[in-house]
Amino acid sequence: MKIAFVGAQGTGKTTLVNKLKVAMPWMHVYDEVVRSLAKNSNVKINKEGDDYSQDLITLTHLRNAQEAQYAHKYSLFDRCIIDSHAYAMQCMQDGFVSSQSVNYSSRIMNAIMHTFPFDLIIYIPPYKEFLKEDGVRDTDAEYQEEIAIHMKNTIHVIKNGHPDLEVVELETIGIDERVQEIKDYLEETGKIEMEEKDVTLEKIGE
Repeated sequence: MKIAFVGAQGTGKTTLVNKLKVAMPWMHVYDEVVRSLAKNSNVKINKEGDDYSQDLITLTHLRNAQEAQYAHKYSLFDRCIIDSHAYAMQCMQDGFVSSQSVNYSSRIMNAIMHTFPFDLIIYIPPYKEFLKEDGVRDTDAEYQEEIAIHMKNTIHVIKNGHPDLEVVELETIGIDERVQEIKDYLEETGKIEMEEKDVTLEKIGE
């Protein structure tokens, strides 16, 4: 099973994933690709993105999805190819990324959804209150809204091509409320096998 959290910058994705990481230690977690690459390579992100950086981010998402398909029973993603494609669209609109790079991202995204599909996409809508400087994210509220629009459009396009893809939009804001919302959803849909669920879902609410 592969679950991905998607959304614009500063929506609380990483905080939520870290909370769930503690609650579900048996679930392999893929940290945010952009954050990892920005720390370990010469990658330009946000409004400074370019073709090289975008293509590297896209390729890393492909590798992660492929690995998760065969190496892990359960995987949790702090962002996925949907996020990077939304940012690529915005970067192309701003003149920093070429249409060729965006087309490459689109092809890889469709390949992932077809060959290494996610079982659940959890979309987190934008909240200006969460936009805090951390050395990586862009804190421009208008930019956050622009990315959110591209994100929703990307999800809509993917759903048209892959109607079986399950997408859930979180309705809560607080971290504890979000954890409870996810707990309830996993319980109701039976997405976690009983032997893990009995141990895990109690921890999620702690």
